[in-house]
Amino acid sequence: MLRYAIVASAALAMVSGVALAEPVGTSETTVHESPHGKVVTNRHVNHHGELVTKRKVVKNGLTGSTVSKSRTVTDPVTGSSRTESRTTTHGE
Repeated sequence: MLRYAIVASAALAMVSGVALAEPVGTSETTVHESPHGKVVTNRHVNHHGELVTKRKVVKNGLTGSTVSKSRTVTDPVTGSSRTESRTTTHGE
């Protein structure tokens, strides 16, 4: 009888541990639109626990369009961050 009580309590502990864990893959997306383009910002925490911010800026003009993409990774322990960026121009 004691064996079944131990197994039941272990199963309950495993299930409640999963329920209390932070969901994996949660992200926050923000979109700002203007007459000349839009800015899309996506933030999430990666598997290393670092905050990752991805930003895409699309600007439309009379002579063409420009797409700028940047990715910033912030380490929560040290507070340091690194940024990678790339810009592509179309139609000029």
